Amino acid sequence: MLAAMAQENPNPAYALERALRDEVLIVIDEAGRLLGSNGNATSELLGVLSYLRNRLSLRGRILLLSDVVIERDRWSEVFPIKSLSAPSIPEAVELLTDRLATSGHPNAVPTERKADLVRILGQNPRAIETLVATLTFESLDEVIGHEPSMWEVNDRAMSPEFLEALERRLLERTLSHLQPVQLRHLSMLAVHRKSFESSAFEAVTSGARKEWRDLRHNLVSRFLISLRLQWHALNPLVREISLSRLRENTAEFKTAHSLAADHHMRHFRAKSIVLDHQNLTNSYAELRYHLFNAERTQELRDVALRLCDHFTTTWKANSPVPQDRAELDERIGVLSTLLQDEGPKSLEYYLARCLKTRGNPRDLQKAVIHVSRATDGNGLAAAWLSAPK
Repeated sequence: MLAAMAQENPNPAYALERALRDEVLIVIDEAGRLLGSNGNATSELLGVLSYLRNRLSLRGRILLLSDVVIERDRWSEVFPIKSLSAPSIPEAVELLTDRLATSGHPNAVPTERKADLVRILGQNPRAIETLVATLTFESLDEVIGHEPSMWEVNDRAMSPEFLEALERRLLERTLSHLQPVQLRHLSMLAVHRKSFESSAFEAVTSGARKEWRDLRHNLVSRFLISLRLQWHALNPLVREISLSRLRENTAEFKTAHSLAADHHMRHFRAKSIVLDHQNLTNSYAELRYHLFNAERTQELRDVALRLCDHFTTTWKANSPVPQDRAELDERIGVLSTLLQDEGPKSLEYYLARCLKTRGNPRDLQKAVIHVSRATDGNGLAAAWLSAPK
């Protein structure tokens, strides 16, 4: 339903608003991707929430699920926020039993030891899956015997730092059993900052269907990569470890970013750019990041020029500024991403007008930068800021 609505109007706020007119519950998994590293909402999410919050007649509800801690701030104080507690010991034991059976090693952990193990792991589902992945290669006694002090059963509190350290040790042991070519492919996938499609596996392998499907199966079955609705994401610690290894090889690092850039470039090589502004913003931001790291600077300039040409035919310096907050945030997002370096004066001036209209903290400071570029820094910025919108 949402997909059909999005085709009619690509603005996510509009699509959600139409769906929420009915008594429905829309669950958005991995909503942490819509939050910054500090737990605050991105401008895109703020625009959607602001748009929906002012429509009190809506009968539906949205549930955002996130593994990022949401900070209480002005934007979030009006929304109920709940933290999920860890599964109970019996629930965690059931999860461990299920994952062991799925992995093909149902007897890798004796029944009488399961409760102690899941308690040491803080009943953390991801840590439990990481242990199961490790037991694919080693026995439980070998895993514990490597660092017995970390597996002592006592009354200590399982702090987040302890759990992360333990999970990291388990992951490092799992990664040590991968074949060199699998490690190389995993490291190359780690440059993706966001979820990616199956085509990313094709890019890092020879492209042969069996090869990339085998790679995906091995990485997903060992819980190194998660798969949800055709989108793949690396375990955060796996990505961190893999990136650290990749940075040690400059040539591999550039190659990985170059392949990722090609993945995003397909939207900009077409004869006409047909993506909606939100997806165009996200794709260009990722393309810019990968092209920069691949040192393909000329292509980065070419894409930026093409986008500028695309938008200068859409928006002029005196084009109307959107009054709808979600649409305004979206427009500021795409132009801010594109105009990180100086661009056409008409777009610079139009972005400055949009920022001034929105009026968020620091928007005026940003607007001064763009209006100064638009006027060649001839001193008109101060007068412009004191003028009416």
